[in-house]
Amino acid sequence: MDSDASERPLILRPGDRAPDVTLPAADREGVVSLMDYRDKQPVLLALFRGLSCPFCRRQMSQLAVSAERLDRRGVATLAVVATAPSARACTIGFIPHAFASRRIQI
Repeated sequence: MDSDASERPLILRPGDRAPDVTLPAADREGVVSLMDYRDKQPVLLALFRGLSCPFCRRQMSQLAVSAERLDRRGVATLAVVATAPSARACTIGFIPHAFASRRIQI
């Protein structure tokens, strides 16, 4: 018999509605929530393994350029970086300013 559906991993495809997520903000006290954007504007949600990953750092830099263009078109860009809240200072120093007030960490 199949396991309960709640135990299965959630697989999202482009255009699917993401689950509601609230995580600590990386650039300030408080949190950032997808609910803040729900039904207000489209969101590009980028997930990164961490700042120790050279590919992630490069991708974040490249995404910063796209984020500025997307912002002009009404699309918010949120970057989730798998970094401990205690590493906040390091995170702020690295992530491009294009993500100001839209960075979250896990």
